[in-house]
Amino acid sequence: MLRLFVAIVLPAEVREWLAAMQGALRKMGIAARWVRPEGMHLTVKFLGDAPAAQVVPIGQVLAPAVETTAAFVLSARGLGVFPGLRNARVLWSGLAGGREAVLTLQREVDRCLAPLGFPPECRPFHAHLTLGRAIAPLDPRRLAQAMEKRAAEVSPPFEVGALTLFRSELMPGGARHTVLQEIALGGRSRRDPPQAV
Repeated sequence: MLRLFVAIVLPAEVREWLAAMQGALRKMGIAARWVRPEGMHLTVKFLGDAPAAQVVPIGQVLAPAVETTAAFVLSARGLGVFPGLRNARVLWSGLAGGREAVLTLQREVDRCLAPLGFPPECRPFHAHLTLGRAIAPLDPRRLAQAMEKRAAEVSPPFEVGALTLFRSELMPGGARHTVLQEIALGGRSRRDPPQAV
């Protein structure tokens, strides 16, 4: 069994921008278990545990899901928290630019993977880039100050030209993600040699 998810890969300059935001939050005394920048991505769908034999069929159904989707441009923007300021557990950055394109892509991925036994999400999809998870209760006033300060900050723009199917392995030092397949927008599909991050 493999733990799988479908995501959009972030370029190095966006991961550096997010890492700088993590550093600024650390300096403000916000205590969190921070996501390693090299492991940052935009999750489109978490599949969970699946047999290794499903990797190829997943790629085969994802290709038609994105064949009519043209490449689009996104940026990371601002700071947010889940579920709210008073009980924040997850710190994240939102998106600017092609948010509608991301939502359309996510709906198509959901639709195409359902016949393989991956049910559509019950909750509304909220595209975000996870920065960290709180390790203790966070001060709502300090968080509100950080969110206000960073509301207008936007990362360098980047082009989304593919979806990537990842394997995730939970390790003592954090999750290790291995690329299993990349599906280019426009329907072209190619298998990459496995790369762990």
